[in-house]
Amino acid sequence: MGRKIQAFLEASETVVFEGEGRAELYGSVTRTLREQGYREQDKRGRGLLLRYLAKMTGLSRSQVTRLVWQDIEHSEVKEAPYQRRRFARRFTRGDIELLAKADEAHETLSGPATKRILEREFQEYGGVGYERLASISLSHLYNLRKRRHYRECSWACAGSDATKRRPASPWPSFRLICDSLLERDKVRPRRPLA
Repeated sequence: MGRKIQAFLEASETVVFEGEGRAELYGSVTRTLREQGYREQDKRGRGLLLRYLAKMTGLSRSQVTRLVWQDIEHSEVKEAPYQRRRFARRFTRGDIELLAKADEAHETLSGPATKRILEREFQEYGGVGYERLASISLSHLYNLRKRRHYRECSWACAGSDATKRRPASPWPSFRLICDSLLERDKVRPRRPLA
């Protein structure tokens, strides 16, 4: 079998094969390793088989080696499931709601002032819910204020007539002011009329 693979590799130097999808590709690698008896091959035969798999799959030699090791360890080559890496959340939705209520009560003060209020709420008044918020950094406080849940809570805390009190956007009134400032009168020459 080794001579046939060697002849194939020499004859197809310029030809490159690629699989349709990852599942098909991995299945092909598993079948080839089983049919050719990769584990029973000597070193030369294994090297030849690795070159053959690299040629047939379009993968690099190191990628094929990883797949072969996966087959040896788990007796099957299969795709690893996607796992998103996330940092653990330190502040819960309840903390965000407490921050929104505190900001609403104090009319959204600056970061340092709000941080001091949260610290005092926990240390001096014994607010159990403020334990995590008491140790918040300023940058994280500002990050929490940017979250959608915070914005939803701050509108909910304002009451049912919040839409009446606050404009949807500050820009329309700002634009009117700027437009009136930018209007210019017609330039009139300052020469005396003859």
